[in-house]
Amino acid sequence: MSRIAAVLPTGFWQDGFHQRRATLRPLTGEDEVFLLETVGDLLPAQRVTAMLERCLTSLGSTPRVTTEHVQALTVGDREALLLQLRRLTLGDTLACLSQCPNPACSEKLDLALRASDLLQPVATNPQPWFQTDVQAGEVTYQVSFRLPTGADQEEAARLEVSHPASGGAHLLQQCIKSITADGEPVTEWPPEIAPAIAARMAELDPQAEVTLNLTCPV
Repeated sequence: MSRIAAVLPTGFWQDGFHQRRATLRPLTGEDEVFLLETVGDLLPAQRVTAMLERCLTSLGSTPRVTTEHVQALTVGDREALLLQLRRLTLGDTLACLSQCPNPACSEKLDLALRASDLLQPVATNPQPWFQTDVQAGEVTYQVSFRLPTGADQEEAARLEVSHPASGGAHLLQQCIKSITADGEPVTEWPPEIAPAIAARMAELDPQAEVTLNLTCPV
């Protein structure tokens, strides 16, 4: 069975060393059956975890990949692995169909994309925790945070089922380690914190959400 060596854009820490390497095998018929049978039972983030666990043959120096290993990967790394898995199983070309959002048009748009073009460059300065300043009025807040992981996604998705529109705030709260102002801990966040940290996370992990800017020819 053919395999592919993948480079994780963010990577992870293992025994004090930063790791970026992973090896994938293609989907099999059993994997396809698994996907069909679990569509109604697992949330999308949980299905991603289960599928990557099945198809990852190595992760860093770990020869046997577990659920916990896959859940600990950043969202961007999981997205990159899904794109690599797609390339390995079905080829690089993505035949996509979109639609013009203008109600007066609604023209169908055929897109020929390549999975390799959607893969983002690797991070140049990976860290387990990041620090950034957020200005809110006359106060400068120092925020320590990490990037969201698959485990965060799964937990937020489960929360959304019972408490709609609460998953995003919960995910952000899970990723923030501390907030201080003038060296003193802050327990109540000013409203400027959430969008500022979300934007910074998007900069640090661009593979987590790739946006295409399209122009309707009609």
